[in-house]
Amino acid sequence: MFLYIKKIFITTVILLITGCSNPANSEASINRESNSVQYNITLNCDDFELNNDQLLLCDYWKNFNEFDSIINLKNLKEYNGTINNIRDLSPIDFAFTASTKITYKDKVYEANIYPNSRIELIDKNHNNLNLICQSDACSSYFLWPFVDEYIAATEPHLANEPDTLIEKIYTKNYKSYLNKMSKQSIKDKLAVKVYFINPNIDDYVYVIRHVDKDSPLKNTIQEYLNGLTPEEKKLGFESSNFGNENFTVKIENHIAKIHFTANDLTKDLRSPQQVIDFTMAIILTAEQFDAVNDAQICVNNTYNYEITFFANEESVDCPF
Repeated sequence: MFLYIKKIFITTVILLITGCSNPANSEASINRESNSVQYNITLNCDDFELNNDQLLLCDYWKNFNEFDSIINLKNLKEYNGTINNIRDLSPIDFAFTASTKITYKDKVYEANIYPNSRIELIDKNHNNLNLICQSDACSSYFLWPFVDEYIAATEPHLANEPDTLIEKIYTKNYKSYLNKMSKQSIKDKLAVKVYFINPNIDDYVYVIRHVDKDSPLKNTIQEYLNGLTPEEKKLGFESSNFGNENFTVKIENHIAKIHFTANDLTKDLRSPQQVIDFTMAIILTAEQFDAVNDAQICVNNTYNYEITFFANEESVDCPF
């Protein structure tokens, strides 16, 4: 998806150093030949200015518990001195790092761990030593290995793009959400599906709301206009509403006829795709009810609003 997806690298590096299920609050001591790892991992995702995806990945790292190996620092290649341009070593941008203490070759360092598997060691005299995983053996330690131009050219199997990882995380979280919501019931309320776009899973998937059983279609559409909850936003859902605030709805011959009023199109209307997504979300939301086989939508008394708003086509008055 985007470059910041790759920041999840940090998950495995830390947890392979810690070898525990909760790196945020861990203390231990590991001895291996001349390398000793001592740590009290520090990572608070709220300390960084992260967007939704980055925050998701940061939380994922903190809760990751699938690794039980301790990384051997001898497998890392040393880069002496300070790395001024990380792009010289890796095409990955960073939005967050973690810190710990590491004893390496009988010397204690403050350690910063980066998503591309880079470990920056700083001694008490503020001297820097950078360690980078750059061997085939390291590929088993990380969700995807360190890649530089040479590795990408000579060993392309190590240059795999992790685009599907973020999708797997969103999908897993969404399934957990559906499982949780399917077990919930509220007395005298009806569980309904409200469709929104979620580019991280599918084009159109739904959230679950509970509405009054009287006028369920109207109440469900109102839930769409009410917008997304913080939990739903964290799951990756996006609203395509473009200023629609009021509406009327009636069902005739199994057709839901829905008329919206948008008060300020110049403020909220951004693109034709936004209108398409809004229309499809409302149709899918309406068609979940047995009484509805189809839906017809008007906006601001315009029936062909999809093309009128952008193509300067002559508008067709709403027929209902």
